[in-house]
Amino acid sequence: MNKILIVGHPASGYQEAEALLQQFGMQPAQPSKREGLFPQRIGEILSKAHGVPAIDEVVSEDQLHQIQAGSVWNGLALDLLLGNLDQPLWGWSDPKAITQLDYWAQLDAKLAFVLVYDEPHRVLIEAARARANQLADNAGLRQLLDNWVAYNGALLRFYLRHPQRCLLVHAQQVRRAADSYFRQLQPLLAVPLLRDVIDTPTPLAQREQHHETALPVAAALPEQWAVAIEAVGLDPQPFSQALTAEETERYLIDDVLAAHPAALQMYAELESAANLPHSGTPKPLERNPDVAWRALVQQRAFIADLLTQFQAEQRRHADALAQLREELQESRHREQLQLAHASQEAAEREAELADLKNRLRQSEHDNELLLNQLHQVQEELERGHLERQQLQQRGEAQAREIQRQAEQLQQREGELKLAQAQRAQAEAERDAAREQAQQRAQVVAERDKQVKELTEENELLLNQLHQVQEELERYYLENQKLKQRLPKPKPPGPYGAADRIKRQLSYRLGALMIQRSRSVVGWAGMPWALWAEVRAFRKERAARANEKLPPIHTYSDAHEAERVKKHLSYRLGSTLIELGKSPLGWLKLPFALHRQVKEYRFERAGGARK
Repeated sequence: MNKILIVGHPASGYQEAEALLQQFGMQPAQPSKREGLFPQRIGEILSKAHGVPAIDEVVSEDQLHQIQAGSVWNGLALDLLLGNLDQPLWGWSDPKAITQLDYWAQLDAKLAFVLVYDEPHRVLIEAARARANQLADNAGLRQLLDNWVAYNGALLRFYLRHPQRCLLVHAQQVRRAADSYFRQLQPLLAVPLLRDVIDTPTPLAQREQHHETALPVAAALPEQWAVAIEAVGLDPQPFSQALTAEETERYLIDDVLAAHPAALQMYAELESAANLPHSGTPKPLERNPDVAWRALVQQRAFIADLLTQFQAEQRRHADALAQLREELQESRHREQLQLAHASQEAAEREAELADLKNRLRQSEHDNELLLNQLHQVQEELERGHLERQQLQQRGEAQAREIQRQAEQLQQREGELKLAQAQRAQAEAERDAAREQAQQRAQVVAERDKQVKELTEENELLLNQLHQVQEELERYYLENQKLKQRLPKPKPPGPYGAADRIKRQLSYRLGALMIQRSRSVVGWAGMPWALWAEVRAFRKERAARANEKLPPIHTYSDAHEAERVKKHLSYRLGSTLIELGKSPLGWLKLPFALHRQVKEYRFERAGGARK
């Protein structure tokens, strides 16, 4: 057997027998494997299903008949056995299992039973100190003793039916002779306990032997009494004996039991049948009325003194309570004043908040107007840039033509004439562009100050066209000189530096930011649009991974790359990439973008004035 069920009356001290077993090898029961139920909970379910009355309501042994549980209830117990299958020795205690002993005995043949009992004196002492109101009349006292007789009678009957699987022990004798307790229990177990126990009486047993009484050791000071004593600043330990009046209880308890011979008869039957009865025949209490009277007088005197201290403490608390009430009223008055002041401040804050909201709406409206104007200016700049790019492409075509003329020295005269013709054509285009600029200036004069900036840009474009023309002439003269110095001209570099810069991620992101900033929907979807542009750039770069392009500085129009890098699109995209590498950079990004736009406007305005 490797399982132990410990059963005893709630006032028998069965917990001490269980604690001693756990100290020397018995493990507590684990919950069932499937339902997670402990054995005590399984017992409650069985008792409820079979209508078993509460233990403290029983007054007759017939009320504690063994339940006849069908096989349908075996699943709960078997699930409990599975949950404890890995434990070599385990067990539990349950005083409510008195009606389930046959059920557990039939279910598992390896289950041993430890049946614990104690003198009827103990149930009276514990009831007097825990539930004194139940003993106010003879009916309550009789019910308590009849309950004890019925419970222990059922315990004795089960032991007599199964002596080979049970150990009937006296609770006090378990403390006194633990070694004998374990020696008699070991044959019922299939596994050994952890170690032997030295048969030395415990301090509790020594105290009981000193008193030479069959009564249990006096209980500790009741909790409610200890709390009351501590409330007045006293140590409850020295007053335990005076308040419990153990001598008075011992003097009176034999007279109470003399009126209930059934309890004494049941205790005698338990002692005669027990495997571990009380050691020897206990001496009867020495009936000394003087000792009982002195204990009672001492208790009454101590209670009177304690009540006096309680009254003094109550007066002190009443004075403190009155002072606290005055402080509370003052505190409430201060809180009301603070609340009124806070309400006034809250109203002022709400007014300020409303004013700030109005200013914010006005600021948002102004910002939207400025943004629309910025978009219009950007569009004008883009159109001017496209026109200038077309003129530049024409100039580049003229330069290539000059180079071809330089390679063919024998056709120099014809090429010169062609260059002059192209120059005349460029001058005609310049005149046409000038006329267009004049017409545009007239239109711009009718617009507001922001449109005037577009006119200045056109004039700047015209100046650049002149510069391009002068550069073309200079290039022609320099080519002529180089042709004279060098027998073979150096092959020209490739073109398209500006397109290379515009294909970079920084320029594309900046252009996308400018494009989507023209509407509220564009602003809302800008993060996803920027991320999509980054993914598209990565795919294009992966597709051109094998494409080897010469460095930008080797291009014939490398200066165009530097010019494109001054565009607002490139500057905005470069700022986004640079600051987007760290969390701190993201916080600085809005201010950095605003600064780039402001610098671009300033540079553009300065170039136009020049």
